[in-house]
Amino acid sequence: MKNIAVLMPLSTGAPTISGEALLSGDVLALIADSVICADESGRILFFNKAAEHAFGYRDSEVIGQHVEMLLPQRHRTAHAIEVRSFASGEGTASRLMGHRREVCGRQKNGKEFPAEAAVSRESVNGSTVLTVIVRDITERKALEKEREANCKRAGPSHQKRFFGGQFPCLPDR
Repeated sequence: MKNIAVLMPLSTGAPTISGEALLSGDVLALIADSVICADESGRILFFNKAAEHAFGYRDSEVIGQHVEMLLPQRHRTAHAIEVRSFASGEGTASRLMGHRREVCGRQKNGKEFPAEAAVSRESVNGSTVLTVIVRDITERKALEKEREANCKRAGPSHQKRFFGGQFPCLPDR
């Protein structure tokens, strides 16, 4: 993929860096969240190192494949329809997919994991490119579950106080 971003100089004489240079320099490898770019039909164009780690695939295994391969089977058909609708800018999917929401990812080994995803749409050289930022929220979900269990064990009368406010059943950390 070429020309994803261009940094322009703030003053004259400063160097410019093209998106191609950024990608070839592995700048996107430094991003902690998964970054996946797909064309308007949902075929994967770019898959960063964080995505490789989160999903268990090498980029060479997913480039050219449909993004639905990264989802559990039960979500694939609906997702494919949403992606096409979002890419074309039509329907409710075009509004919903532009915001961060919880999804379920599927690793190469079949293991599912909770994630947050935000999808954006951009025209690049006359073609629509969809970019999804995916964050694995497994650890956060485990902490939420632990907090809920603490609340049930402690009952409503046991709450921690912090600066006069009440924060129910927070785990001790």
